[in-house]
This record gives sequence, C-alpha cells and structure tokens, in this order.
Amino acid sequence: IHDVERIKVHPQFYYAGSWDPTAHYDVAIIKLKTASNFPTVALNTNQALELSGTPTVVGWGEDETGSSGFLEYVKLGIVQDDRCPTMLQSEKTREVCAGNGWVGACDGDSGGPLLARNNGQWVQIGITSYAPIGCQTGRDPSVFASVKYFYWWITNNA
Repeated sequence: IHDVERIKVHPQFYYAGSWDPTAHYDVAIIKLKTASNFPTVALNTNQALELSGTPTVVGWGEDETGSSGFLEYVKLGIVQDDRCPTMLQSEKTREVCAGNGWVGACDGDSGGPLLARNNGQWVQIGITSYAPIGCQTGRDPSVFASVKYFYWWITNNA
C-alpha cells in the first residue's frame, strides 16, 4: 500500500453514470509519494504497433461470481476502430474497444491497464473506462481510453 501524493483528473472528464458512452476523457494520473515495487510498462505512442498475441486487461473487478478480491486478467480481442464507434457511439480516436461481450472488463476494473505485447515488451494501449451493465452481456465490448491519444496529457501531467 502506498500513500498518494496527488491525483490529477483530465480537465475535460465527464461522467454521467455506469455504462456511460459519454464518459469521455476518462483519464487521471495518481502520483504516489514513494516508488512502487511493481515493474513499469511502456505507454503506447505509436499508431502502428506490431502486436503479438492477444491484448490483456488486468483489474481487481468482479468476476462471474461477484467480487473476487484478487488481481485478475483476461485476454481480449481488439474490436476494429471502424466498428467501435458505431457499436457504442464512442469517439474513435479517444477510445479502444476490446472483447466480444462474453469476456471483458467488469465493475471495479476501471482505471486498470489494457496491455499488449510489442516486440516482446508489454505496452499499455488502453485504460479501462466502462463495460456493459452486468459486465458480460454477450453483446457489447469493453471500452478503454486510448493511451496513444492521451499520451501527451499523461506525460505532461505525471
């Protein structure tokens, strides 16, 4: 457990409630007072990553039985950029969609990473934003703030 030095929320952040497709600019920086022992991962700055394998979302959220109390992960397929906005009325450049509705992020995973392998190195490509009500609905993917889009803001406010 670490003490927090400061929290910086994106100035254009808007949230109207759970499973909110208008939750744009869903990004914040949490600066710790002391360094973490966890390894760091690179932030996605490149539009043309050579991804290998299936991206993975990590979080402390609920699973199919409810709150698990454990850090969990699930591998998710990326939904092509041109399909994501039409499915969820999301903003194409600011968000990444992943999952098929049967697996994905869930309540409590918000703020966690969507990671992918690029040339053997983990890269964070998304920040968990929202998922369908009830998590795995069999219909809609999970939505992540695009690290690539917010890279400048993240690095200038860290």
